[in-house]
Amino acid sequence: MAGRFGDQREARAGSSGTGNETYAPRPPLAVVDRCRELVDAGVPASTVEGIDFGPLLRAREDTGPHDVAGVAERREAMLARLGDVRP
Repeated sequence: MAGRFGDQREARAGSSGTGNETYAPRPPLAVVDRCRELVDAGVPASTVEGIDFGPLLRAREDTGPHDVAGVAERREAMLARLGDVRP
Protein backbone atom coordinates (compact mmCIF):
# COMPACT_ATOMS: atom_id res chain seq x y z
CA MET A 1 0.00 0.00 0.00
CA ALA A 2 1.59 3.23 -1.07
CA GLY A 3 0.91 6.52 0.55
CA ARG A 4 1.36 8.28 3.79
CA PHE A 5 1.44 5.18 6.00
CA GLY A 6 3.32 2.88 3.63
CA ASP A 7 6.60 4.75 4.09
CA GLN A 8 6.28 4.61 7.88
CA ARG A 9 5.58 0.87 7.85
CA GLU A 10 8.64 0.19 5.75
CA ALA A 11 10.82 2.28 8.05
CA ARG A 12 9.49 0.52 11.15
CA ALA A 13 9.79 -2.93 9.64
CA GLY A 14 13.35 -2.30 8.50
CA SER A 15 14.83 -1.35 11.83
CA SER A 16 13.36 -1.20 15.28
CA GLY A 17 16.70 -0.53 16.93
CA THR A 18 16.35 -3.62 19.14
CA GLY A 19 18.47 -5.99 17.12
CA ASN A 20 15.46 -8.32 16.80
CA GLU A 21 14.63 -7.49 13.17
CA THR A 22 15.61 -10.95 11.95
CA TYR A 23 12.97 -12.56 14.19
CA ALA A 24 9.98 -10.63 12.82
CA PRO A 25 8.58 -12.57 9.85
CA ARG A 26 5.94 -9.89 9.21
CA PRO A 27 5.88 -6.12 9.53
CA PRO A 28 4.83 -4.81 12.94
CA LEU A 29 1.62 -3.36 11.53
CA ALA A 30 0.55 -6.51 9.67
CA VAL A 31 -2.64 -6.82 11.74
CA VAL A 32 -3.63 -3.23 10.95
CA ASP A 33 -2.87 -3.84 7.27
CA ARG A 34 -5.04 -6.97 7.26
CA CYS A 35 -7.94 -5.11 8.89
CA ARG A 36 -7.74 -2.43 6.22
CA GLU A 37 -7.63 -5.08 3.50
CA LEU A 38 -10.77 -6.69 4.91
CA VAL A 39 -12.67 -3.40 4.95
CA ASP A 40 -11.42 -2.57 1.45
CA ALA A 41 -12.70 -5.98 0.32
CA GLY A 42 -16.18 -5.22 1.61
CA VAL A 43 -16.19 -6.53 5.18
CA PRO A 44 -18.18 -4.07 7.30
CA ALA A 45 -15.95 -2.11 9.68
CA SER A 46 -18.34 -3.08 12.49
CA THR A 47 -17.50 -6.75 11.83
CA VAL A 48 -13.77 -6.07 12.12
CA GLU A 49 -14.32 -3.94 15.22
CA GLY A 50 -16.30 -6.78 16.81
CA ILE A 51 -13.31 -9.16 16.71
CA ASP A 52 -11.61 -9.78 20.06
CA PHE A 53 -8.18 -8.15 19.80
CA GLY A 54 -7.60 -8.61 23.56
CA PRO A 55 -4.83 -11.21 23.36
CA LEU A 56 -2.86 -9.04 20.96
CA LEU A 57 -3.44 -5.90 23.00
CA ARG A 58 -2.28 -7.65 26.18
CA ALA A 59 0.94 -8.93 24.59
CA ARG A 60 2.98 -6.21 26.30
CA GLU A 61 1.70 -7.18 29.74
CA ASP A 62 1.76 -10.94 29.13
CA THR A 63 5.22 -11.26 27.59
CA GLY A 64 8.65 -10.28 28.79
CA PRO A 65 10.51 -7.26 27.42
CA HIS A 66 12.69 -9.49 25.25
CA ASP A 67 10.03 -12.06 24.30
CA VAL A 68 9.90 -11.33 20.58
CA ALA A 69 8.66 -14.85 19.88
CA GLY A 70 5.73 -14.41 22.28
CA VAL A 71 4.63 -11.19 20.62
CA ALA A 72 5.07 -12.71 17.16
CA GLU A 73 2.99 -15.71 18.22
CA ARG A 74 0.12 -13.46 19.25
CA ARG A 75 0.39 -11.47 16.03
CA GLU A 76 0.26 -14.66 13.96
CA ALA A 77 -2.74 -15.93 15.94
CA MET A 78 -4.55 -12.65 15.29
CA LEU A 79 -3.71 -12.80 11.58
CA ALA A 80 -5.06 -16.35 11.49
CA ARG A 81 -8.28 -15.22 13.16
CA LEU A 82 -8.59 -12.38 10.63
CA GLY A 83 -7.95 -14.89 7.86
CA ASP A 84 -11.23 -16.57 8.77
CA VAL A 85 -13.21 -13.37 8.12
CA ARG A 86 -14.83 -13.25 4.69
CA PRO A 87 -16.64 -10.37 2.93
